[in-house]
Amino acid sequence: MSDSEADCDGSSEGPGELASEAFVEAGLNKPQPNLPELEQLFSLLPTLERAVLELRSGFRDGHPRTWKEISEHLGMSLEDVCKLNARGLRRLYEPTRELWRRSS
Repeated sequence: MSDSEADCDGSSEGPGELASEAFVEAGLNKPQPNLPELEQLFSLLPTLERAVLELRSGFRDGHPRTWKEISEHLGMSLEDVCKLNARGLRRLYEPTRELWRRSS
């Protein structure tokens, strides 16, 4: 994997490997997300942030994409894709609605 693959999350592992590792560490055999709840959360995100998170996680088709694949798919620089990813994750983790009210 190229150095650019480690740019966004500091890891050279693919997105599927990271997810699997996290579930093993948590003592879970497989991820069992609440899909309607995730769909509702993703629907609140701005379009590009949503697209990046969905592609990276493989939410729609079960095929997690690399940062490079996402960058090429969206026709954006790797840096812009990383920024959108970080902003989207911040919005999802933000306990208050302050970030949701701000314009992107």
